[in-house]
Amino acid sequence: MKDTIWIKKGRFTPLAVVLMFAFPLVTALICLCFGRMNVPVGEVLTALRTALTGESTSNVQNYSIVINLRLPRILMAIIVGAGLSCAGNAYQSLFSNPLATPDILGVTSGTCVGAILAIILSCSILETQLIALVFGLISVCFTLKVAGKSDGRSMVYLVLAGTIASSLFNALGSLLKYTADPQDKLPEITYWLLGSFTSASYQKILIGCPLIVAGIIIIWVVRETASFFWESMGRKCLSNPEKCCMYRRKHCAAQKPTVE
Repeated sequence: MKDTIWIKKGRFTPLAVVLMFAFPLVTALICLCFGRMNVPVGEVLTALRTALTGESTSNVQNYSIVINLRLPRILMAIIVGAGLSCAGNAYQSLFSNPLATPDILGVTSGTCVGAILAIILSCSILETQLIALVFGLISVCFTLKVAGKSDGRSMVYLVLAGTIASSLFNALGSLLKYTADPQDKLPEITYWLLGSFTSASYQKILIGCPLIVAGIIIIWVVRETASFFWESMGRKCLSNPEKCCMYRRKHCAAQKPTVE
């Protein structure tokens, strides 16, 4: 990879890291200020300071808009966006395919089926997330099973298998929605599937944030471990190139696809 102002030696530069943290903060501040009712920047900063220090506020209306309405939605959007971006990047790296996203591989459809089933059974928020996670893992296993063994054509098969999984789980989701109560459960299911942040609250953030952060940390640890392993392998190859070449010939011969 060619070094740029953003990436050098496969790592983000300090400038890139600063901008990655600065842009979301600036965007969040703008979102706190503008909406159906605009709030001046000074009032927003005062409300944030009041919430941190616990002091009394003179403008209860602006405080309620900033702290109780807009801030939970913004925090939820940042956390969910971070989780989705890491999940997409992990899938693309794992399958070495830029098309390998949770949508393409059927994970999104599987989680939707799990969430619909949990809502019909009147499960709690945490139970809904766990059931959705289980069904997402089931959809991944189903996609990999349909795609078959890894060979030179597996990436094309993987995308096709993901399309099959998405169609299957979408059909199951439609069947479950057909059996749901149209007055009580169906509106809740539709609202959940649309992914609105209107009902975001600090309680829901405390429930969902640990799971997303834990997943991001696991992905980062696995990435760093794999990077350290391949760097070690590279150093061993430089110190003993003959042995490395023999290993590569053997590995390539084992992975060479058969001609039909």
